[in-house]
Amino acid sequence: MPEVGPRTIRIVLVDDHTLFRNALAQDLGKEEDFEVAGASGSVKEALELVKKGPVDMVLLDVDLGQEEGGEFLRQAREDGFRGKVIIVTVGVHYWEAVRLLRSGASAIFPKHGTDESLFRMIRDVASGRVTPSPMAGAERTGEETIGRPEHRTLTVRQRQVLRLVVEGKANKEIAVDLGLRESQVKEALQGLFLKTGVRTRAQLTRLAIERYWDEVAAFPSGVASPPGS
Repeated sequence: MPEVGPRTIRIVLVDDHTLFRNALAQDLGKEEDFEVAGASGSVKEALELVKKGPVDMVLLDVDLGQEEGGEFLRQAREDGFRGKVIIVTVGVHYWEAVRLLRSGASAIFPKHGTDESLFRMIRDVASGRVTPSPMAGAERTGEETIGRPEHRTLTVRQRQVLRLVVEGKANKEIAVDLGLRESQVKEALQGLFLKTGVRTRAQLTRLAIERYWDEVAAFPSGVASPPGS
């Protein structure tokens, strides 16, 4: 029987920087399993391209000059687009990255990354393999334990501490923000590890986004914990 080659992944590029867009399209075109189905610098043009289809993957910049790339995510999903979207960006704030992932992006890739890393992410996302975002700071080690424990309600203090853990703050900074002793922060973290079943702060951050977001987001950072919480 003749050998069957890798499945072709049809890709649309959405970036308002023409030189970057053209260079990336050229590099993608050199890969045997990639086909550039189109490229544009605006949300409207990108929506037209994915309607023509078939399109498996969109590489989307969030800063499109006068437009915001997240608008493409919203409109494309409303129009029934079922392909995958990878955000390719110079950088976004952590909470913006969270919003994009919750809006339907599969992953976020920094523009300073290598071609090889981007191509690997494209193949992983296209094949359905879980690819944590470089922006999210989650680690793959022990990833299989995340989501297994039963969802348990967190205390007020645990929610506040978890919110600041997600922001990347150290125990000492969390203690100052919440008006607590550092030992109280450690106690809250120990309770979080026991309730969630994860082992590291990175895993805890990912779990906070995936399963406890509504509880965590309800508490703005820097709000002091009430006595006895």
